[in-house]
Amino acid sequence: MGENRKKTWGHPPYESHRPDYLLLTWYGKPTGNNPEVLRQNRLFWHRLIYRRLTVDDISYLVDEKIHDAIELKPFSDIELADIKEELYERLESNGAKINYKNKQGEVVRCKVNGWLDGIELKIDCSTTIFEDGINLSYFIFPCFVDFTFSHFAKPVDLTGARFLRNTAFEECYFEKTLTCLNTSFGDFTYFNYSNYLDVIDFSGASFFNQLEFYKSNFHDSANFENAYFAYANFEYCNFNKTNFHQATFKNYANFCGCLFEFKADFTKAVFINKPHFDSLFQDDCAYDDHIAYLQTIPLKNEVGSKNYSFNFKGAQLDFEKYELDEKRELMQEKERLLIAADLNENYEKYKKKERWKNSIEQFFLSKALKILAFIAVLWLIGRLVD
Repeated sequence: MGENRKKTWGHPPYESHRPDYLLLTWYGKPTGNNPEVLRQNRLFWHRLIYRRLTVDDISYLVDEKIHDAIELKPFSDIELADIKEELYERLESNGAKINYKNKQGEVVRCKVNGWLDGIELKIDCSTTIFEDGINLSYFIFPCFVDFTFSHFAKPVDLTGARFLRNTAFEECYFEKTLTCLNTSFGDFTYFNYSNYLDVIDFSGASFFNQLEFYKSNFHDSANFENAYFAYANFEYCNFNKTNFHQATFKNYANFCGCLFEFKADFTKAVFINKPHFDSLFQDDCAYDDHIAYLQTIPLKNEVGSKNYSFNFKGAQLDFEKYELDEKRELMQEKERLLIAADLNENYEKYKKKERWKNSIEQFFLSKALKILAFIAVLWLIGRLVD
């Protein structure tokens, strides 16, 4: 289903070689039979980044009973020193390359302090092979999260997580499910050029800034029911079964160039601005004043594709902002035309005035020349008479 860009690399590191990932799973990899491990991992993480959490973040964690107020506190300096030492030992036992040679050829121990300080700015799990499942549900990430070029062999669960800064899952490969129920993405979010072999579920997810799924391949069902999109770009994606039921698209929604192999559900979706489906539908596709797609609209016939239909029953275009923008553009265009007309009219008046001025000047000039010529003739006659 489409081709993605390819990156050339050596053998990527496994998750056990990533210090950031070890900090996210400090008490082990959680399983369905042991939710306590997940709770301990989550508490460890939030205590580690406590000074980056806002009052609202802490209130959310306590009010939602994710943590008790008593246990949610930052680590002491002594505890942090122990964590740094243990992190180094875990990486070393996992076979990670954490030592380097200095200019004198001496083997020097890496500065673990940098890793702990760095996670407040960026979580780097890029170019990594994840052989086991990932469960980061209800984690808060106040920093840039980077999983670019990574391979996920087992399910990934990000339910209820809060990504407050940029998030990157570009050119990733998901063999199993990706679950992002009610997940919040506060800044730029990138899933470009990724492959999803199993079901993905973003039900109730919120994307408060730019979301990019450009040229991604969904080999199984993709569920975005009740999701909120401030800015969504799905251009040139390949979809299987697709559900955008009751989704809200606030500003920009781009589905141009997409291929939907099966029926796509956009029932009761709300578009605050006019969406872009230009390359998907027949040329006679039209919007009602306030309702989008009152009837099922077939796809354009694509070579080698099935001619499935789209269900937009009850989908609404909230034209309030769109019409205001359109009217504003029309007014601006009228103003430009009026200004241009005024300029043209004034120019014509100026040219007419200049023509009159020139003609008058030429008239008096010719009269003056004739008078001068007559005076010169009289002068010559007087000289001759004398």
